[in-house]
Amino acid sequence: MKLLAVKLSKFALGLAVAWSTWGCGDSATAPKTLNVAGTWSGTESDRLGPALLTWKLTQTGYTVSGTAVMRPVDAADGSCASCHKSKDGTFSGTLSGTTLTLAMFFPAGGVADPTPACSITINGTAPNVTESAIAGTYGGTDPCEGSFDGTLAMTRKP
Repeated sequence: MKLLAVKLSKFALGLAVAWSTWGCGDSATAPKTLNVAGTWSGTESDRLGPALLTWKLTQTGYTVSGTAVMRPVDAADGSCASCHKSKDGTFSGTLSGTTLTLAMFFPAGGVADPTPACSITINGTAPNVTESAIAGTYGGTDPCEGSFDGTLAMTRKP
């Protein structure tokens, strides 16, 4: 009987140690959340043409939000991008490891918007995100121009 009690006691101790490290997320082994908060700048490009992007992001845990500003590379070149890509909008996203799933919405209208009847919705994925670079692909819609696919590349501003 005493031998059984000793074995049960050792089992209980082992279970308690395992639970304390596994169940509570031992901070020494828990993965660090990637930090993407801050100001980012870069470019995006699709069939409508290229544009410059600026993001000002905040982050709580794995949730990212903020503002997105899109401007044409050349506002006077007469391309679709020169008039459809002058928008101010919102950014939302979720981090999972080093993958950022993102959404940007640029509402119709706004100050200095040459196409006030057109909004833009962009949804994308950026794998292999670091605290200094974000690159990925996206799909978008613009009720005035239809759907499009593109790429983006962003770097964190100091």
